[in-house]
Amino acid sequence: MSWLEGVRRDAMLDVGLLNGQIGYVHSVFQNVLNIELIERDRLIAVSTPRRPLAPDMVQLSDVLDFRSVAPDIGTRVVIGEGFTFENGLTVSLDAAPVDLHVKARPVDDASVDELYEFLITYGKEGGVLRPYRKRFEALSAGRWNTEERFIDQVMAEGKLDRLIGLGPGLTPAGDDYVTGRLLAAHLLGQPLDVPLEMLRISRDKTTRVSYQMLRHAYHGRTNEAVLDLFHSLTDLDALKRVLAIGSTSGTDFLVGVHAGIIAQRSGNRDSSNDREEEDVS
Repeated sequence: MSWLEGVRRDAMLDVGLLNGQIGYVHSVFQNVLNIELIERDRLIAVSTPRRPLAPDMVQLSDVLDFRSVAPDIGTRVVIGEGFTFENGLTVSLDAAPVDLHVKARPVDDASVDELYEFLITYGKEGGVLRPYRKRFEALSAGRWNTEERFIDQVMAEGKLDRLIGLGPGLTPAGDDYVTGRLLAAHLLGQPLDVPLEMLRISRDKTTRVSYQMLRHAYHGRTNEAVLDLFHSLTDLDALKRVLAIGSTSGTDFLVGVHAGIIAQRSGNRDSSNDREEEDVS
């Protein structure tokens, strides 16, 4: 039997409530192993220290390659004091809890301007960046790829739900943008009044990993890299860490954050009261 020690975990990952749950291995990457629970429509991640702690995640003390130690996709997992896999691997859940909720704080105009300048200078094209710049700066379309042209058409409609699932990858560009919009609203202390039905429908429009990301963002929860950035939108190191996520995911997310702040300040939003955790499965 192999034993992996969890050292940090999302505080919302209630070990007591998970006891006795059954799941299976959903996906395996170099630094992340995802487990899908059968009864709760929930994806729980186990990660190495190379990845920032994220919602519904347990972070290990050891650096390893999950592709060499993890069981096959579809392998049954039983949850007790840890995750016990059929191949004998166990991951301890006795880990320090970490609050991953976004804390509301003021954002000054200069920080928003610097965020946009950072995106223009370092942002990766191919997702929502060029369509967003077209709308924000009234630019003309250039030599765009198919995804960019379609995203541009959908952005013109002004409906967030239509962006969900647009683009390739584990977290499509449209989802990263919507996640940024949702979290920016929490950062400003004015969560968007997005209907729960939008989140429920998104489950069948996008990937399982991306659906969970959107669900957490709806409740104002995100990974530590983003939380570090939200302490100061002008922190260049924090900006570059977020930008490095995925192929264009970091860029698309930061575009969403910028768009969310601008929309809130222009009054183009629906505000709501702070919400309790709700089941959007």
